[in-house]
Amino acid sequence: MYYSCELDFLKNTLSKCSMQYIITDLSGDGFLSPHVYFNNLIAHREDYDRIAEAIRSVAAPNTVYRYTDRFLCSYMFFLLPEYDEEKILFLGPYLGVELSHSQVMEIGEELGIPGNRLSSLEQFYSSVPFFPGSSPIFAIINTFCEKLWGGEGSYTTVDINREFYGLISPILPHNADADESDILEQKRIIERRYTWENEMMQAVSQGLVHKAELLLSSMSDLTFERRNNDPVRNLKNYCIVMNTLLRKAAEQGEVHPIHLDRISSDFARKIEALTSSKSGRELMLEMFRSYCYLVRQSSMKNYCTPVQEAISYIDANPAGNLTLHNIARIQNVNASYLSSLFSRETGKTLTEYVNRRRIKLAVHLLSTTKLQVQTVAQHCGIPDVNYFSKLFKRYTGQSPKEFRAMQVKSMD
Repeated sequence: MYYSCELDFLKNTLSKCSMQYIITDLSGDGFLSPHVYFNNLIAHREDYDRIAEAIRSVAAPNTVYRYTDRFLCSYMFFLLPEYDEEKILFLGPYLGVELSHSQVMEIGEELGIPGNRLSSLEQFYSSVPFFPGSSPIFAIINTFCEKLWGGEGSYTTVDINREFYGLISPILPHNADADESDILEQKRIIERRYTWENEMMQAVSQGLVHKAELLLSSMSDLTFERRNNDPVRNLKNYCIVMNTLLRKAAEQGEVHPIHLDRISSDFARKIEALTSSKSGRELMLEMFRSYCYLVRQSSMKNYCTPVQEAISYIDANPAGNLTLHNIARIQNVNASYLSSLFSRETGKTLTEYVNRRRIKLAVHLLSTTKLQVQTVAQHCGIPDVNYFSKLFKRYTGQSPKEFRAMQVKSMD
């Protein structure tokens, strides 16, 4: 084949980027492996059959096809020329959009996946690589297609459904025009930035909100390196850096990784949604405050080991069996002893802590998802929806439906 070297390069690149692919012919019922499609985690034969039928029905030369299934997983495929039999290169699955935990739960509810399989669904999504429209992988695939068919105008791209993921924007060259007179000033700017970042991390690790806010007010005096000509992209890049630094600072404040992973992921999504420099500065202030409050509220450095492990278990598994006796059994300690320690060190009984943790999760789910109340109750470990509603009203003063109605009204 005239493109054998390019094909080998593409396959190596796809492998290094964790993009699954298969080269197969269109004959036979099993020309696509279900393993490629679902990683043996979610076995929905109808989805496998649907994409197989889509490939058979539309595959034509000089055409790249894209398809997004009901799990929001995306695929690409196209015919390869000069084979004895009709063969395709099939890429995927991959995600073109990042999914939050609440979105995964909503997908599970919409598709009728039982709650006890939700962890399998999350594992599946965690195994699927994320490639936004700006990913260089698509530029490489397009370059290969140009080689395959003789130039950028020699082939077309077709979306089988209405989902569309754009190609990458041009990469802007690095500014290499700085002369020697700028080097010392750049050095001073970098030193100021690192000093500022270290002070910020120290403030966050101690939960000092007022100091973090004071440091942010001085940010206008700092000049950060402009890596491209888009000020919003520059700010996004720095917010990504700060999100990482603040997460490490909160970790130094002995916040459990469960909390850190959740807040860090939430801010990562908010960062990519930024549209202006003003909203970027507001988000950075929210990040500083949130990490500081997290240190103040969730730091476990003053708790003994059994209490730390109990809190970590509760926070990691709010829908689980969180009775005092079960948590004590898991730690192999006496239930009365654990109860006494927990009350003395936290000021709450273990049951009170569990209830508050579950209602906090319920508030979050009712505010950020469209899950039905009974589904929210199940995710909070309270299968009896009537008891869930009574408990929710005891802590919030409103029923779940009243609370959600107020949330909707406040957004109008």
